[in-house]
Amino acid sequence: MASGKGYAYENMVYVSQLLAHLLGLVFFSMENLNGACPEGKDLPIEESIDLMINNLDKKYSLRQLAQHANLSVTQYSLLFKEKTGFSPVDYFIRLKIQRACQYLDLTDWKVKEIAKKLGFSDLYYFSRSFYEIMHYSPKNYRDIKKG
Repeated sequence: MASGKGYAYENMVYVSQLLAHLLGLVFFSMENLNGACPEGKDLPIEESIDLMINNLDKKYSLRQLAQHANLSVTQYSLLFKEKTGFSPVDYFIRLKIQRACQYLDLTDWKVKEIAKKLGFSDLYYFSRSFYEIMHYSPKNYRDIKKG
């Protein structure tokens, strides 16, 4: 298809990833409309997720994330897991792996460059985390035809 009309492979992959993100936001918003946010208790978690999304290149400990939310580590962990279904650190890693998938799909950057850009100083840890979540190595993921 002609890339001038917006049907380039890269554009289609990007749009499909945006759609998944949009559906997540809709689900998240519907949950809040249905009373899942009594007295603003989810606000620190939402702010924490925003912090994660906007700082994928950084490393945050559980203690740092809890401090940012002005909650104890225990309270923060419980609220975060209740809201997302994941521990804060696991959720942050999943966000990083999601972005890594975008980079693998849309760029020709080396896996080592992607890992570094996402705050992983250990390439082996990045690859292992990627495999645990995606069930493919980063290289094998890149080689899969999508779309």
